[in-house]
Amino acid sequence: MKTSNTEVKDNLSLVYYSKTRKTERFVEKVTEVIDIQTKTLSEYQSGKYILITPTYNFGEVPEEVNAFLEKHNKDMIAVMSAGNRNWGQNFAKSGETISKKYNVELIGKFEMMGTQSDVEKLVNYIKQLE
Repeated sequence: MKTSNTEVKDNLSLVYYSKTRKTERFVEKVTEVIDIQTKTLSEYQSGKYILITPTYNFGEVPEEVNAFLEKHNKDMIAVMSAGNRNWGQNFAKSGETISKKYNVELIGKFEMMGTQSDVEKLVNYIKQLE
């Protein structure tokens, strides 16, 4: 069942980068539960957002995300990152890196396309902003 909150929907979006569509599929799962705008890095123009990003090359922030954040970090309120547990301590490390660099909350980390529990973690974070 979708939750609708006009204020959240109008003032916040999920901005994501997805080269392999795994992160995009996670975002799609979230929008099945809560009504919120979603935008790719190239679609984003302005407004408060939560960044959803993968982690590449054993712990690095994707170059495209770094370039985006150079211009648009001021409206980011939090980050959530994806990765592969095979990377050990570098699992979804891009979120930690972004959280520290831009002083925003790291909501959590998820593997591949995320689980229902990961979706709920993000939805609950969005709801507590209301």
